[in-house]
Amino acid sequence: MAKLKCECGAGPFAKKSAYTRHRSKCQTVLEMSQETYRAAVKQHRDEPATKKPRLAPLPAWMLPNRSGSSSSRHAQPERPATPPQGLDSVHLAGLVHVDPVLPEPLEGITFPLDNTPPEVPHEKDPVDTPRTRVGRRLRPTWKLRDALPEDVGAALDSPVPVEEPIPSEPDHDPSSLRTRPRLVLLATDYVRTLANTFGLRRFYKRRPHRPPQPHIDLESCYAPTASVSAAKKERRTVAEIIFPLPNISAWRFSWHYTNGYKKTQADRDAMQELISRPDFSAADIAGVNFRKLDEQIAAGVREDAPWSNEREGWRTTSITIGIPSGKRATQASRREAAAAARRINRHESAADTPPVHAIWGNHFTVSNFHHKGLCAQITKTLSSDPAARDFVYDPYLVEHQVLNSPNTEQVYGELYNSVSFVRADLRLQNSPREPGCELPRAIVAIMLWSDATVVSQFGNQKVWPAYMYFGNQSKYTRARPTARAAHHIAYFTSLPDYVQDFIRAQSGGKSASAPLITHCRRELFHAQWECLLDDEFIHAYEHGLVIDCMDGVRRRIYPRIFTYSADYPEK
Repeated sequence: MAKLKCECGAGPFAKKSAYTRHRSKCQTVLEMSQETYRAAVKQHRDEPATKKPRLAPLPAWMLPNRSGSSSSRHAQPERPATPPQGLDSVHLAGLVHVDPVLPEPLEGITFPLDNTPPEVPHEKDPVDTPRTRVGRRLRPTWKLRDALPEDVGAALDSPVPVEEPIPSEPDHDPSSLRTRPRLVLLATDYVRTLANTFGLRRFYKRRPHRPPQPHIDLESCYAPTASVSAAKKERRTVAEIIFPLPNISAWRFSWHYTNGYKKTQADRDAMQELISRPDFSAADIAGVNFRKLDEQIAAGVREDAPWSNEREGWRTTSITIGIPSGKRATQASRREAAAAARRINRHESAADTPPVHAIWGNHFTVSNFHHKGLCAQITKTLSSDPAARDFVYDPYLVEHQVLNSPNTEQVYGELYNSVSFVRADLRLQNSPREPGCELPRAIVAIMLWSDATVVSQFGNQKVWPAYMYFGNQSKYTRARPTARAAHHIAYFTSLPDYVQDFIRAQSGGKSASAPLITHCRRELFHAQWECLLDDEFIHAYEHGLVIDCMDGVRRRIYPRIFTYSADYPEK
């Protein structure tokens, strides 16, 4: 094998790996490579291209006019009197939202003034752009080129009103109108805004009551807020933390018990360390009923329970459902019931009184359903929550303007950008107003969520909370736990175990079947929702709520339920 020597005179090298390592660090080799690269770049710039061009030949209007003087190279060409065919100046300005001016002329090329299309010049290649060894320009990666999404353009473009006349319906036979579908015409007034950096713009199907303003600060949404949320937390005493345990010794003793029911030598050492602590006193745990404290913790009976604060609007209601008796009505059973009723009326002449609950079946009552009033929670949030200043009451669609095309694409991101929200708002704005009310009308979008949660490490104790979100709020704010965008509205109660004893008493000792228990659970869940969607909410759904909103505008708010996120038990 031939000995390898470097250009700097070093060597010879017995192995090729040693020769390669030397060349990677040799200064002479580095200078020769740089000289070769500079010569290749100079040749690439000075000599004409030898490859066949991929593009088609230039049209006649793009051919260079070399007869012009050197001073005419930098002169601004005159604007044509009429735009080229296929491009409308007004339409072009509406798409890119800039003045339709011609680009600067290419160097060394002049255009004839009779046919000058507004061609955008290619981006010039900077001299100091880094290149590879073959001369390919290095482009920045997406990590460097990408940017945070910004708010959709808020500056209004020239409005484009669209008049949709409502045709007068011809006279029809009343019998023929029954079979025809109902047709509702909605008056619209289209307004578009200027596009942002990403080509996104707002599309209102009615003129907004207030000028659109940017309301999302994404930098603050991505900024860490752990220190801010920690500063807002209130300090609690040790007695509040370990409640309902009476002292710290009882808490340490109870915590040692929760390590598991199988005791090992490590647990024995831990017990020895516990009773040897200077802050542990055996007298503090004397007479403490730990079994009763465990039941109190498992049952969730706390002095600071959320539903115990009536000032926050919590109330407790008993729910009554009807359980089928399972007996089929026959002529014999009807005769027997009628005879029993006659015997009662013969000996007792009291008048018949309607039942307390107009529910079919055997009445079974479940207590301790803790809930809030939906209308009270909506009024409180929209009138006193500082986050309600950024609520969107004028829904709009988001369009993406396709480059070099009149077509647009709809972008989905927020609930107030959805077609359902915009359509519901149009129906509301086209409906008759309340008598004597000229307040602006708006929809508050309700997003419901519920899920059962286990709250103890031992046993099966659980709570079933229900939350309410507002779709008028941005998802960037709703997704932050520190924003407190979830509002507690209820704690659903489950079907108790003693329902089996009730069914046995009504059916002569026969236990309830699995389908009957499923029916009772479904009836209990629907009865609780019937309690939440009370007459006050139904009235607000039809006639609205007059609320002084946080942005300083008094509106008539109409609640609408858009989503309900749940799992199998809520089916």
